[in-house]
Amino acid sequence: MNRIVYYYQTFIGLENLLNLEHIPVTHIHVAAIHFGMNMGENYIHLNDHPPSSSIFNTLWSETEALSKRGVQIRLMVGGGGGAFYELFNDFDSYYPLLKETINNRSWINGIDLDVEEGVGLDNIVMLINRIRADFGEDFKITLAPIGVALELDVCGMGGFYYKDLERAVGDKIEYYNGQYYSDFSLPTYDITIMNGYEPSKIVMGMISGQFSSDNFNKCLDIIIDIKEKYTDFGGVFVWEYCNAPPSKNSADWSILIDAVINKL
Repeated sequence: MNRIVYYYQTFIGLENLLNLEHIPVTHIHVAAIHFGMNMGENYIHLNDHPPSSSIFNTLWSETEALSKRGVQIRLMVGGGGGAFYELFNDFDSYYPLLKETINNRSWINGIDLDVEEGVGLDNIVMLINRIRADFGEDFKITLAPIGVALELDVCGMGGFYYKDLERAVGDKIEYYNGQYYSDFSLPTYDITIMNGYEPSKIVMGMISGQFSSDNFNKCLDIIIDIKEKYTDFGGVFVWEYCNAPPSKNSADWSILIDAVINKL
């Protein structure tokens, strides 16, 4: 599947996508879920507010509308703000909050674990198995490792090796959103595949500042080269929607990616 994925954390509105006759984006990963405690009470936050806050009314209505037009909506946990240390420190209190957040929004059909805290393999395996048991096979699970953790057998930011995770629960992981922020290129993708990962399972990720209106054609050329070599290429993501290159209209990124990735 040629995935075209936006991470969406700065909620500027998705009307530019909704107004398109053909929506080229395949997935939107809503970021980011965190856990914590305030005045002795455990909480779950989407960025700085409870997911049920009215501040997110537009977010939820727009993502539900996009889901009805075929876009898959995923909920991202973690990232730079953390989440997993708190989650595993009091799993029986925090996990039900995550489960409720998902159950209350039927259009969320997957979860993305961006593990940037040293929490260890056993905890992540336990979480993946629990999510699969609670939500079933149709609810998709993805992870977002830094690129080097896929290119080489080095420990990722979560304190575990992704090859070990793949051996333990790889059948439950739909794909990896590789953060190739330092080197978005065909050789980097080659190294990842030569390291034993299936191309269909590796989504090549860029961060917005890597490309601009001045050099976005280079980005498109790289995608063309990857897709020509790997017909089952897993796709592309960008962090994040609000400033996706190459223009002020964030939807243009997916339109241009779609034009090259799906014509080959």
